[in-house]
Amino acid sequence: MEEYKKTLEDHKLSHSSLNLLDYSPSFYREHILNPKDEDTSYFRKGSAVDCLLTEPTEFDKRYVLCTVESPGGMMGEFVKIYLHNINRDDIDEDTKRKAAYVASGFKIKYESVIKKFEVPEIQEYVKFTLENKDKTLLSREEMTQTINMVNMLQKCVITEEYFKADNDLRETENQLKFEMPWKTKSGKEYTIRGMLDKVIINHKDKTIQAVDLKTTGKPVYSFPNSYIKYAYYRQAAIYQYYIKSLFRKMITRKNNELKDYEVLPFKFIVAETACNNKPLVFEVSEEDLEIGLNGGFSKSTGKRIKGFAELIEEVEWHQETGEWEIKKEVIDNNGVITLNELKNDNKKN
Repeated sequence: MEEYKKTLEDHKLSHSSLNLLDYSPSFYREHILNPKDEDTSYFRKGSAVDCLLTEPTEFDKRYVLCTVESPGGMMGEFVKIYLHNINRDDIDEDTKRKAAYVASGFKIKYESVIKKFEVPEIQEYVKFTLENKDKTLLSREEMTQTINMVNMLQKCVITEEYFKADNDLRETENQLKFEMPWKTKSGKEYTIRGMLDKVIINHKDKTIQAVDLKTTGKPVYSFPNSYIKYAYYRQAAIYQYYIKSLFRKMITRKNNELKDYEVLPFKFIVAETACNNKPLVFEVSEEDLEIGLNGGFSKSTGKRIKGFAELIEEVEWHQETGEWEIKKEVIDNNGVITLNELKNDNKKN
C-alpha cells in the first residue's frame, strides 16, 4: 500500500495544527509540509505520565531510563542530528558527521568537533541510544518526576476516582484515538483527528466523562493561564463534540447502547512535575465549549478568539486562494490591523 503523504490540499486537522494556523498561516504551512516531532522534556514527561496511568503494560516497551549522561549544548545537537541520519544508506559515515557539524552550529574546526564526538562518554551515549532506538529515553530526573506524578494522581483524594480499575458498572477507554468528519459551510469535508486520554463510562449512572491529562512545570493553580495561552478550550470543544456526536452512538464491548447516556462536562486533570501542590481537576463550562467551537469574546483578555469551526473555514480559504503568507482577516480588512490593546476603564467625573 502506498504511504499517505500530506499536502496543503489534502491533510487531516487537529487541535495543535489549528492553533498553529491561528498563530501564523505560514507556520501552519511549514508544519504540514515539513512536520517535526516535538522532543522536549515537557512532552516526554507528559507522554510518559499518560502511558503509565492509562497503558501501564506498554510503559517498558516505549520508555527506558537513560543510564548514561546525554551531551548538551552544540554537541547535544550534533549527536541528535547524527543519530537522525544514522540509518540512511544513501550517505556515508563521513557525510553524516559533516551534516551534523554544519547543522549544529559549531564555529571551531570540524576535526576538533569530531575529536570531542569520539570521546568514550559520547560514544557510550550514542551506543545506548541506538540499542534503544525504538524507545523514548528518560533521564533519571524525568523518570523520578514521572513516577511521582503518577503516584500522586492515583492517591490524591481529588483525582484518584478517575484512575480506578474497571468493573461491571464502569469501563474506561484509554488513549482513545479518533477521526471525526467535519463539513464546512460550502460542503467541503475535512477530518479532525485527536486522542482522548480517558473516557469513563458509568453504566450505573449512565454517564460519559471525557478527561485529558496535563502536566506542568508551573503551579497547578496557574493552569487557567495555560488554558488561554495554548487554547485548550478549543481542544476541549473538539473532544466534547466528538463524544456527543459520534462516540455516544457507538456500542460498547458490553453491548450497552450509549446514545441515551449523559455526557458530563469535559475535565482537565493537571499535575505539577515538581509535585509541590496536589493535582487539580478543572471543569470546562458550556460557555467555554461553545466559544471553543464557534468563537467568541474572552473574559480574561477582552479579545475575540476563534473557535475550531471558524479556523477550519480559514483552512479552506487558504487552500482555495493559495495564500499562506497572511491571515484572511488582514486581507478582508485591506491589509490594515487596528491596534486596540489598551483598555481604559476609568470613568470621567
